[in-house]
Amino acid sequence: MKILSAIFATIIYIIGIELVSLWMFIPGMDATGFAMYGQFLQGLLQFVLIIFFIHLIYRKAEGRVWKKASLYGYVIAAVTGFCFVGLQVPLYKWYNEMAGTSLNIVFDFDGWRELRNINMLSVIFFIPVSEELFFRRWIQDKLQEVSQPYTGLLIATILFSSIHLGLTQIWLGWEMLDWHGAFITFWGGGIAGWLYMKFQSVGPSIIFHMCWNFMVVIV
Repeated sequence: MKILSAIFATIIYIIGIELVSLWMFIPGMDATGFAMYGQFLQGLLQFVLIIFFIHLIYRKAEGRVWKKASLYGYVIAAVTGFCFVGLQVPLYKWYNEMAGTSLNIVFDFDGWRELRNINMLSVIFFIPVSEELFFRRWIQDKLQEVSQPYTGLLIATILFSSIHLGLTQIWLGWEMLDWHGAFITFWGGGIAGWLYMKFQSVGPSIIFHMCWNFMVVIV
């Protein structure tokens, strides 16, 4: 896969997310219904579409989608995912210096009750699996076939962070571009990409992403 093809694929991914979000305009869907089930339905639809897409890409390559990884790889991924929220503290300081903002993380760990919300199934499971299959298993893997490993990792990471700019919110006229979110996810995506490259399996990358999102909810 060439760089332009990867960029085009990411644009299609973003457009796909936008199209999936059209369900919000179903007659009768109010703000209460969206708050209760919005993220869950969005994540579920995204998950189903990505699984279907990956199946089409690798349907003739049995056993290639999810290669085995060592237990060590999964442990490293889980520990790193749980710790990444803490590692974001210096990243927040760096971003604040560059952007002239005063953002920070408050470690009050009051998010446990949020785990009872069905939307969290999307945040902790559907979205991590979807994004890692697309950006690590497909985009990064294909880029590394035609470039140096770290070049492919870097490009895939930049593309991954770009989808966290909040383009859906811009489209709906709700917010401005979320440069901070893209900055943080660039580093998280870089770790996920390294795990994929190190252990040659998307499994550790998914576990890292799931643990990272879990801690974001908890913190």
